[in-house]
Amino acid sequence: LASGSLILTNTSGSNALALGQSISGSFKVRMCCALLAWARNDRSLGLFARYTAGAKELRLMLNTSGVGAPRHLVARSTNWAGSTFPYTFSVSDWRISLPLYMELESDGTTIYWRISNTGESGTYVTIHSETIATHLGTAPDKVGIFYSTGTGTTGDCGVVEWFRRIS
Repeated sequence: LASGSLILTNTSGSNALALGQSISGSFKVRMCCALLAWARNDRSLGLFARYTAGAKELRLMLNTSGVGAPRHLVARSTNWAGSTFPYTFSVSDWRISLPLYMELESDGTTIYWRISNTGESGTYVTIHSETIATHLGTAPDKVGIFYSTGTGTTGDCGVVEWFRRIS
């Protein structure tokens, strides 16, 4: 924690960090973040929803591999391993700026991932949505922030200015 912001870093190797909180029912969470990555390093920063008993996660993230433009990814995994990436959105699908504001919402049936360049209400655009039954199987009981690093040796970082529940 530095100057009120959460700084997530890695100097070498491959790591995944997830900081979550318990949740139930319908919800909406938002975060303000930035992902700083140098050439040849694969980094991801975003939001996750997890159904703990089923050990399943849905991760919605900004990713940069140091090759080409940053992209948005949707990842489905079990016990944080064996990810499948059914959807990848290039920068042409949405203008990426820093900071980036992300929103994750569940109405009890569907999960929505939205992003905004300003963070102001009414400016969030839905990037991806899927029914809870598609992967999680039941309503998530944890939500939070997710940061993963590739195998590069250059120290990169993800910065989360704030993360909060809106409803």
